[in-house]
Amino acid sequence: MREMDRRTFLVTGGLALAGLATACKKKPVALPTGVRLEKVVAAAKKNKDLEITQVQAVDKILVRPQSRIAFALTNSSYTKRYTGGTVRVWYAPIGSTEAARGPVVASYHDEGLGDKGVYVARLDIDRAGNWNVLAAGTPDGATREVTGGAAYPAVEHLLGPGPGAKAVSVPTPTVDNHRGVNPYCTRTPPCSMHAISLDVALANGRPTVFVIGTPRFCQSRVCGPVVDVIQQVSGAFADRVNFIHAEVFKNDTDAPANNGYAPAPIAWKLDGEPATYWIKADNTITEQIVGPTDLAEVRALTQALVS
Repeated sequence: MREMDRRTFLVTGGLALAGLATACKKKPVALPTGVRLEKVVAAAKKNKDLEITQVQAVDKILVRPQSRIAFALTNSSYTKRYTGGTVRVWYAPIGSTEAARGPVVASYHDEGLGDKGVYVARLDIDRAGNWNVLAAGTPDGATREVTGGAAYPAVEHLLGPGPGAKAVSVPTPTVDNHRGVNPYCTRTPPCSMHAISLDVALANGRPTVFVIGTPRFCQSRVCGPVVDVIQQVSGAFADRVNFIHAEVFKNDTDAPANNGYAPAPIAWKLDGEPATYWIKADNTITEQIVGPTDLAEVRALTQALVS
């Protein structure tokens, strides 16, 4: 997944956070609710919160209730990454005069992700366009409140299938038939999710977890080891759920330069990776996550498929 560090947050909306002081003698007051986002930011400035950077783990969000966002928090030089603690988000459409929504708790997810954990929040997004998202709280080890923001574009529909749409049936590489993809899995050793092809999985009456990603090229600050995470969860559901992995590129040695995409990401119109889909037995997609997700989140979403 590309690193989406949009420092334009609160610039287009006229809410720049620059210039926050580095010390505070007074006890900070709680950030307000039911007011415009500018007033939430003004309260953060009055508290002299430490300005940090919100590194986006998704490049767009969907217009729908409980739309998922994920982000990392770092200092401005990216030399320190914040984890855990208590973080909340306020959000509003850019240019809107309505009260900011929130705060919504952003829970920290790092089980199986090592040092690439992310904060995850579910936001009710009711219109397309750019949204400002302000994160504020006290991560583990922070001596005072920190504040950081980013702008997220919200879209009505994805290029490819998303939640509520039907999965695209396409043959994918298996151990016995690589279908022109070399190697069929860039993980070392190859993952266990190539026993059957996606088209076979979608026809066997079971729900499916389908991940498109290239473990070898997952290198950004927010690109977690998603294929490993999915594989670790698969064992507990192997008798009830199909788990399928497909690579992004046809040839992992020259594909980044030549854009030689494999058939699955082409058929699914992939515009960001790793991308994971949770698919019911009737082939309806219930959830899509682009970017990192941890063991706890994968377990919960997979359990929902069989509940």
